[in-house]
Amino acid sequence: MKKLILLVLLLLILPIVFGEKQMKLLAVQESENGNSGSIADLYLETQDGEGRVFIDTYPLTKFDTQISTRYAQDIACDILNEQCLDKDFIYTIKAGSVIIAGPSAGAAIAALTIAELLDLKVDQSVSVTGTINSGGLIGPVGGLKEKIEAAASNGLSKVLIPQRNETNKTNENISIDLVEYGKEIGIEVVVVYTINNVLLELTGVSLSEDKGEIEISSKYQSIMKKLAVDLCDRASLLKKEFDSLEKPENEGYNSSESTLLIEIKNLLNKSEIAHSNEKYYSAASFCFGINAKLAYLNALKKNLSQEELKSKIEDMGKDIENIENEINNIKKITISDLEAFAAVRERVIEAKAVIEEAKKNETEIDIYQTIYAGERIYSAKSWQSFFDFGGKKIDLSKESLRSSCLKKVEEADERYQYVKYITSIDLLDTQKGIQRALQDLENGEYELCLFKASKAKAETDVILNLIGVNQDRVEVIADRKLQVVKNEIITEIQEGSYPIIGSSYYEYAKVLQEQEDYNSALIYAEYALELSNIGMYFEKENSDNMAFAISSAIIIGIVALGFLLINPKDK
Repeated sequence: MKKLILLVLLLLILPIVFGEKQMKLLAVQESENGNSGSIADLYLETQDGEGRVFIDTYPLTKFDTQISTRYAQDIACDILNEQCLDKDFIYTIKAGSVIIAGPSAGAAIAALTIAELLDLKVDQSVSVTGTINSGGLIGPVGGLKEKIEAAASNGLSKVLIPQRNETNKTNENISIDLVEYGKEIGIEVVVVYTINNVLLELTGVSLSEDKGEIEISSKYQSIMKKLAVDLCDRASLLKKEFDSLEKPENEGYNSSESTLLIEIKNLLNKSEIAHSNEKYYSAASFCFGINAKLAYLNALKKNLSQEELKSKIEDMGKDIENIENEINNIKKITISDLEAFAAVRERVIEAKAVIEEAKKNETEIDIYQTIYAGERIYSAKSWQSFFDFGGKKIDLSKESLRSSCLKKVEEADERYQYVKYITSIDLLDTQKGIQRALQDLENGEYELCLFKASKAKAETDVILNLIGVNQDRVEVIADRKLQVVKNEIITEIQEGSYPIIGSSYYEYAKVLQEQEDYNSALIYAEYALELSNIGMYFEKENSDNMAFAISSAIIIGIVALGFLLINPKDK
């Protein structure tokens, strides 16, 4: 009996090893005559754990290989809508000599991670090189010709390369077609652009590329239409007021005011088109911009005194207090409730900050900032309509929110450190976003922390998607990213949650894409992607009970097996 107890205790203490996957990794090694292609072995072992990532390389590789491995693992878990907190990941890279891997190993690491999590068999004669980006898009890398040559000379049958790397320039600045070059040296070169393409070539299995079209919630559409009508009707009233007011002392418009009038005209046109196409979030966004500009011009025409501005600020303070009292008394039980709260709270916080900025000059209150704060408060009131939207109930306790906030901040900071390490791009705004999220964490504003960290993470993902990409390719990247977002939104809807903010940003990104503003479209697509799957950071109802039942079944099985091993004669 003592032996049985000892065996059971040992089995419960030791981590459960789930398995190991392996594939060939293409790399570049330095030599006196320049860089040359090289082959390394990539292994992944997972075991029962806490979501930790361990990396063992021989010979030692550069630091960017370590952080890109963590990044690739994170992307793989995101793609599968898993937090991967119940396993530890142990990656091993073994090579014959010092190699340059870094970000170019991202696609291989992400693919191997997904294969391990889904228990898919990996074709050992196939390898891939390329970076991995949010949503599973494969990015360009260097040294393609050398890597293909190494794959061919080491007996591989197929090499997968990023779509943006179909051609390669030699030292003589001559472009060569890498697919054709592969044929010449006896290896198949396949162009891929998503992790799904990679998985299909590596395992014969692909995740769904297209889940159809989004079934827009009639309730969402109805509320958003009302919000758009509300803001756009306000724009009409402000325009009438503007037309009826005389400019003080018959003054003309200065250059900045004339620019505002041109911007208002353009926004009016965009809002009308969006509204006619039932793109109500976009219409509301355009009308908000109109309102802020028109209200400012009207205030200039009225030549508001400092006393009048102070009175406006006092009224806004009362509005803010009323809104905060209302939303703080609302019980949040769904993702939609969380999104509505964050949307309203974010606008109120911004209005507060703008008011404080407006009052900094003790002798003169800033007119534009005062007016803008008022429009932000008006927008916050409109977003309150989304409370009690419905959907699957989740655990939104303070502890759950804090845990989710911490996870998002960690992810955002890791992305930030990664981009900072591999590029020289100015990331000051993203850094400030992470700092603001941390400040919210410290202040117990976990909902805001979660959303600010999500946006900061999205902003770094935009940069990672554009590294090494010519401007004329941004349209293609934005289009593919929107396809990923669409599938994510459909998945969330199928699981019982309607991502209010994610679908709103997706719509806006599509409208920007139609206007050929591809950079902005990509930014909002990234926002939409991050905020559409936010439910994965929270426990669904009864999930704890299910986890307990599974754990109990495993323990009972282990005990029974141990008993049979120690007492083989017992029946």
